[in-house]
Amino acid sequence: MVLLKQHHFYYLALIVLLATTYFVFNLGRTKVGRAFKAIRYQDSAAQSMGIDIGRYKLLSFTIGCFIAGIAGSLMVILMGKADIEYFTVKDSIWLLAMLLLGGSGSFVGAYFGVFFILGISEGSHRIVSLVAANLPEYQVALSSLPHFLMALIIIVLVLYEPRGWYHRWLTFKASYRVWPWAHW
Repeated sequence: MVLLKQHHFYYLALIVLLATTYFVFNLGRTKVGRAFKAIRYQDSAAQSMGIDIGRYKLLSFTIGCFIAGIAGSLMVILMGKADIEYFTVKDSIWLLAMLLLGGSGSFVGAYFGVFFILGISEGSHRIVSLVAANLPEYQVALSSLPHFLMALIIIVLVLYEPRGWYHRWLTFKASYRVWPWAHW
């Protein structure tokens, strides 16, 4: 099998990720993408403009399931089998947190959420391992610190930035564009 080495699978997954991102990005520019946006903002107004809401909702569900199927097939290739033990409640909560923290209104927000959650998780695990190596008596107490930190960040972010990090990034870009000379 060609994908026996991890770096071969990485390149396959990277190609599939780039192709899927290109497809989703360009989908927003088509008639179908504009219909999706109209339905997202207000479906009754979209229906009054002549958009068949049922058809486009079914199409969006189909496209989402197609992309999830691609991701599932990549996971089966990586793991070697399809088994339910790989899917825990904790993983589903983290995936939902990635979507919420990044911003559920755009696909770029999903990337923001993944980078944010994985960055905080990896950083907190490294800090805990460094502190636990120097203070072994606190190792048990520190083992739950990454999960506590992630839960705290999720709660604070959902309370203070419900539209996610991507919305915060767009706000920052817009304010930086006009700062300090708004007339330029």
